[in-house]
Amino acid sequence: MNYNLKFLHGKAVFVDANAFIYHLYGMSEMTKEVFKLNELGQIKLITTTRVIDEVFHKILLIRAKEKFNIEKKAIKKLRKDKEKVKKLAEDIKLIITFLNGLNLKIKEITKNDLLKLPNIMQKYGIFGNDALILIIMKKYNLKYLLSSDQNFKNIQSIELIKV
Repeated sequence: MNYNLKFLHGKAVFVDANAFIYHLYGMSEMTKEVFKLNELGQIKLITTTRVIDEVFHKILLIRAKEKFNIEKKAIKKLRKDKEKVKKLAEDIKLIITFLNGLNLKIKEITKNDLLKLPNIMQKYGIFGNDALILIIMKKYNLKYLLSSDQNFKNIQSIELIKV
C-alpha cells in the first residue's frame, strides 16, 4: 500500500517507540513508507534517548517470550539467568545496527525538559513518556509524530501519522 506522504518531504518526523517496534516486526505499512523516505534522504527522523530505551526494553520482553517462553515477571526471571540475557544482547545489537543505518537524530532529555512535565500533564492530560515526547517536539518545533498512540490525536500542535 502506498501512502501519499509527499507532504513530509524535507520535514522532520518524531518517532515513538511503538513505531520502531511495528517497523522492526513488519507490522505496519506506514512505518515502512516513512522509514523508506528516511532512507532516501527525503525526511529526517528524530527521537529521544528515553524512546530508544523503551524500544530496547520492549524488544527484550518480546524476544524473551519468543526465545525462552518467558512471559510473566520476565525482567525478574532474566535477572536471575545471565546466560539468557547474554543471548538477548544479540537482539539489541541488531536494533543498534538498524538505528545506525538511519538518518536519525537522538535528542537528550534535560533537567529543564523534566521541569515542564507537570504543566504538560495539566494542560493535555497525558503523562510519562507521552508528555516527554510532547515537550521535546515543542522544544525542537516538530509537527509530525509517527506513533500508534492515540493520546496525541487531540493535540492541535501535532499531526499524528498513525502507525
